[in-house]
Amino acid sequence: MSFDGLMFRRISKLLSTYLIDAKINKVNQISTFDFVFLLYKEKQGKALIVSTNPSSSYITYLLKNEKESMYPTH
Repeated sequence: MSFDGLMFRRISKLLSTYLIDAKINKVNQISTFDFVFLLYKEKQGKALIVSTNPSSSYITYLLKNEKESMYPTH
């Protein structure tokens, strides 16, 4: 699946509530194409994993609390 503008817009809309006002604490490059951004927001640590691998790119946002969800519940 290509990482086109439509997909990037949807992902950025989903992640915007979690990334606004977050501060990057540390950046780790775990492989040639994979990066981990350790974020700090509201006294909680979070992690954003970004893979720029040409064959399988992805973005993963790790939540600290299992009850948190990335999708709105209203």
